[in-house]
Amino acid sequence: MIRYSDAFSDLNPLEEALPLQEFHDGHYIAQEAKAALPDGFTIVDLNAGLEILMQLRLKDGGDITKGRPESTGLYYTAPLSHFVSAEEVELPERPSGEPFLWSQVFAVAALASVADLVTFSRRPGVYDPNLGEFEQIMKSSEERLVQSHLEQLPMEAMESLGFCRLFLERERFELDAAKREQKRGQGVSKTKLKNYHEVKLAIVNRFNELRKEDSGLSVRKMARIILGDLDEQLKRMMTSEDPQQQVENWLGQYKKGTLPGQDRLPPYEA
Repeated sequence: MIRYSDAFSDLNPLEEALPLQEFHDGHYIAQEAKAALPDGFTIVDLNAGLEILMQLRLKDGGDITKGRPESTGLYYTAPLSHFVSAEEVELPERPSGEPFLWSQVFAVAALASVADLVTFSRRPGVYDPNLGEFEQIMKSSEERLVQSHLEQLPMEAMESLGFCRLFLERERFELDAAKREQKRGQGVSKTKLKNYHEVKLAIVNRFNELRKEDSGLSVRKMARIILGDLDEQLKRMMTSEDPQQQVENWLGQYKKGTLPGQDRLPPYEA
């Protein structure tokens, strides 16, 4: 289990390279986790990520390493508990104001596990001749706890990286879906614009005919006549709940030269 408050106090994995030979697996995990982070991600962001992980830990009562096989059949490691609790925590913004993503949070978790692995591995040995018997016993107990952490951290780092990749795929899928929806919306808008051109062309042509027949007709009366003469198929292309009002609006815009798509229509002659 990582040190939630100061995992990066002794090692900043964004700036310090890990010894490749000594921590081969940790080096790989750190490289992959850093690749999941955006440019400009800093130590401040890393520590903000630790705070989010602490919130996830508290959501599970802070006891995330004892496991709960009776309820799920799964042993709840720290990364799995973080993952399960993710739906209960609302992600804040990064200190820079940009959004925090779950893939970034789990990349931070992987880096924290690697940083703690390096930090604990570099601690001096258990025996210290300058300590008394009681102090030596306490130190031995502490070292056994450290050793248990060392055994867990590599697997937790890899597990956190796995959840990071899972969220990356989800975020990419959601982004692609949003782009497809935006593209579809643009396509619908273009289709409507194309269809509206046929309607507007018929309305403008009939408007100009009526003006030649009787220049004293009001725009409202012309709109009513035009709508009555309009082909039913063209009428169905109009989406307004009040088609006559729409025709009036278009005619008013046409006279002012502000009707969308007017450059493709016959010019208005005052």
